[in-house]
Amino acid sequence: MALNYVYADVDISFERGRDGDLIKDIDIEAIKNSIKNILQTSKGTRRMLPYFGADLNWLLFEPIDTFTARRIGNIIYSEIIAWEYRMVIDNVNVAPDTDNYQYNITISFHIVGIGETGFGNISFVLKQS
Repeated sequence: MALNYVYADVDISFERGRDGDLIKDIDIEAIKNSIKNILQTSKGTRRMLPYFGADLNWLLFEPIDTFTARRIGNIIYSEIIAWEYRMVIDNVNVAPDTDNYQYNITISFHIVGIGETGFGNISFVLKQS
């Protein structure tokens, strides 16, 4: 049986498929889940890995401007390259949205070991909860 994918991870929803096994995400979706995991984790909350995570929450109480957006982008970039070796970041765009008190973030990347189909984007909003 030949593999049709390079990378696979357990889906973060922990749902089960028809066969009873946990659903897995492959390639782009596996990398996206890893990015979400890194960015949503605060440092010191992961047992045995106290430095894991991006710890972005404290920046949400800083002024919403291009300076803070640049700091957020730098943290996102450095934490992803520190923890996710399977991808290369092509661009991190952090746009402050002062009217809605949030940042609109888009990360463009490509997966190591995959050709033309290995390019992906992940977009999300970072705001106070």
